Amino acid sequence: MNTEAEKYNEQGRQAANYSNFTEAENCFLKAISLSPETAKYYLNLGRVQLYTEKHEAAEVNIKKALSVEPENTRCHLVLGEFYNKTGEKDLALEAFNKVLELDPNNGEAFYNIGQFYQEFQEYQLAVEYYSKSIESGYDSADPYVSRAIVYTNHLKEYVKALQDLDKAEEIEPDNEMIPMLRIPAAFNLGNKDVYDKTLKRVDESFEKHDKKKN
Repeated sequence: MNTEAEKYNEQGRQAANYSNFTEAENCFLKAISLSPETAKYYLNLGRVQLYTEKHEAAEVNIKKALSVEPENTRCHLVLGEFYNKTGEKDLALEAFNKVLELDPNNGEAFYNIGQFYQEFQEYQLAVEYYSKSIESGYDSADPYVSRAIVYTNHLKEYVKALQDLDKAEEIEPDNEMIPMLRIPAAFNLGNKDVYDKTLKRVDESFEKHDKKKN
């Protein structure tokens, strides 16, 4: 491992975390110049370029990362993200399925495929893949939240939606969006007691978040 390259890579990651994308890009380029056969440096550069909508450069660097490590699941996931963002949905699905070929229990890939089917209004398939993501042990509230949205907005399974939002809030207690998603599910359930308790719970959640901010 090239310690100097790693130093620049870490600096680039920190800069990206603080939305200093120009600095991040420069750091990743320095890391690449010192260690041109390290896939993650190209991948990190490509992700920053994707975020800043430098799509041509992003594609080059993500594919370069894949050429260095063709069986790296993270590279295929980011390639899928790239195709999603550029509107090439079929290629995104192909990339996420490739991840599952390499890692059949990859929760992030299951989640992204669920997003694909949800966008194309295949709601039962979306639920199936969100469920697979959850069962894989994927450490994120995202599949619970997305499945709850499908349950509420499309399948009218409001109890299941509220149960999923409970799980999501356990994982991400500081996520302010989750309490708000309870309201339509509780309202549509048609149970006044559940709805009133939900409104109270949402108010308490916002009070807690406001205290943390102050």
